[in-house]
Amino acid sequence: MSGTDAGERKSAIRAVVRRLAQAQAPEQAAARKRFKEASARRRAVVERLGTGPATVPELAAATGIPAGEVLVIVATLRRYGAVVEDEQQESYFRYRLATPDEEA
Repeated sequence: MSGTDAGERKSAIRAVVRRLAQAQAPEQAAARKRFKEASARRRAVVERLGTGPATVPELAAATGIPAGEVLVIVATLRRYGAVVEDEQQESYFRYRLATPDEEA
């Protein structure tokens, strides 16, 4: 391959990469937006738990996040050791932030 052929090939590859980046830009922007929104919801749940234990319905009411989403957030935080179950209230568990010795 001559130097000219290699240069043309690099230019063609760069053009394809540029077109691909442009095509993916809207999807990347949407993904960033979803990530920011999910982070804000997770922060809201953690901030509420910072005031004391709460059930999923109580967290949902306090944060304005649907209970199903709160349940997923709490389950994720439990999995990573940030939240633990507290006592049971009727048919719901209360959750609280884990203390340093309880964290995974």
